[in-house]
Amino acid sequence: MRSRRTSTGPLGRYPDVTLRTAGKPAPPAPLPPTLWPAGPPPMAHGVDFTFTRCHGRHPVRWRSGRPVTVRPAESAGWTPPADLDEVVAELSLLTRIDLQPAAPHPPVARAVDVTSGSIVVRPAAAGEDCCALSAAHGDAYLDRGLCVLTPYATVAHLRHQLGHALGLGHALRAGAVMHPSSATESFGSGDRHGLAALGPGVTRPDIRKL
Repeated sequence: MRSRRTSTGPLGRYPDVTLRTAGKPAPPAPLPPTLWPAGPPPMAHGVDFTFTRCHGRHPVRWRSGRPVTVRPAESAGWTPPADLDEVVAELSLLTRIDLQPAAPHPPVARAVDVTSGSIVVRPAAAGEDCCALSAAHGDAYLDRGLCVLTPYATVAHLRHQLGHALGLGHALRAGAVMHPSSATESFGSGDRHGLAALGPGVTRPDIRKL
């Protein structure tokens, strides 16, 4: 599903690759740049989506058939975002992971301290980098995550940080929720593609040589 040639686009050079968008069938063959439709180039790893951990050619995913609880941390004087349950439900639909809001979790400092099968949402400590990432169980699958939020986090920030906790890295496209400085609230095609790849769905992007 790819060619080794590259083409120049507004963000640099893109592999001539066509990847499946969540919910759409795979194209029969990649198209050369001269036949691309008007608009952005085809989705490319590193431009539209990235993953924090990979196993060979594929992203490390969450295990199929196991619910994952999303719990606010027990933190004095901190109130979880009002939109947390709504964003969790949205991400559950996009990933096909059974994400379930649950009772508070004991305080944790790192993702590896989170109970297996949980994602903990907590406030950032002073001077802390807020891009907390998922923890992997060996190289086989993700089984826990940590979402660290700045005070007064917006919905866009909550979606971005939960994307990290689920295993997404930063994207280069400015319109993506996972762009490092994005204030975009709605997930774009690349965000959706990456999220679908982290769950038990059929999307399995081949990121070799991209």
